[in-house]
Amino acid sequence: RWPAAAIRVQYWKLQYLGGGGPPSGCEASDTTSGTRAYRPGLLRRLALAAGGDQDAAAFLVELDLLALRWRLGPALTCALPAVREEAFRARATLPVALAERHQLEAAEFAPGNRREHCLDTGGEQPWALAHRLSDRRLATRLCYRRRIEAQFSGIVAWWLGLDPVAHFASVKQGTLLTALIRGGDVSMMPWDSDLELSLYSTRASPVLGWCARHLAWRARAECVAGRLQSGLGLPCAPGADFLSAWLFEEHLSFSKFRAEVAGVFDVTIEGWVPRMPVAVRLFGEAEVRVSWELWEHLFFEVFAGSLDKRVGTSGNILQGVESCRQEHHACIPRCNDSRGRGGCVAEFEDHFAHTRDPHGEPFPRPWPSPSAG
Repeated sequence: RWPAAAIRVQYWKLQYLGGGGPPSGCEASDTTSGTRAYRPGLLRRLALAAGGDQDAAAFLVELDLLALRWRLGPALTCALPAVREEAFRARATLPVALAERHQLEAAEFAPGNRREHCLDTGGEQPWALAHRLSDRRLATRLCYRRRIEAQFSGIVAWWLGLDPVAHFASVKQGTLLTALIRGGDVSMMPWDSDLELSLYSTRASPVLGWCARHLAWRARAECVAGRLQSGLGLPCAPGADFLSAWLFEEHLSFSKFRAEVAGVFDVTIEGWVPRMPVAVRLFGEAEVRVSWELWEHLFFEVFAGSLDKRVGTSGNILQGVESCRQEHHACIPRCNDSRGRGGCVAEFEDHFAHTRDPHGEPFPRPWPSPSAG
């Protein structure tokens, strides 16, 4: 197998992209075979920087990563008489220490050799870490996004399973924008740290009938959250909802309930909601429904017709990229104002920044160039 290959390190992923067969002369690329020669003194510098806690294949991978980080220039692979050796990329793994040093959670070393490792949060709550990364204009970690996409789909599946006819799920705030215009059918946005959804019923919601023996709001809310936790298999707590609490305490009206699920999801539960007409698929499997009127209100009134990613109630993730540590490979790209309209468009070159591509692959194939047929 021709060993020359390009290397892509971005958004918590590492991918080796092998080329075709050997050229007539030499090929410049990011990596070469395990049999290699370095400039005098360079291998010693690289070896000292690399960790000594890994096997030979992982050591060669780290040499490649350090060469990229230090911008040492291309590796030359020449079509000379073949030297028989075992391809290191076919045997490479992703040791914990290597993943931590280079901030990697997934790697594709060769066709059929993919490895994953979810980085430790250092005791920080996953949501808090994701929010901090987003504030610093870094893509949130790959494992985190995969996990909450799966949990989102599980919440929707649980709700629909209770009553497939009357129940439906909807989304709100930034998750609504993701569902309709940001490619949410494939995955959540790389900068997202949470998701907002609503669990509706066209009839009385069974959840709002739980724990009716409790006549105090706090006791009722905590009881409902406990049953919700048992059903979902995820931590649940009552969400902040002053109006619902006031209506219950003053009139014993329990018509809406908000819950914080898994420390990530803002979930609203309500009954007697007309079925929304627009069906959208999120993350490849979860169907949610939205109304066009809700979408127009959110886009034009709340977001003032802007497609820019907002951070909290002020600020813009695309206008503040300068605050990202540019040496980190997970920085969100700058927006493009080439059309001179005063707005910014952020468009990723492919699906590499996302958890998957439209075919469900975590490592999308490179898009063909315009000249390629």
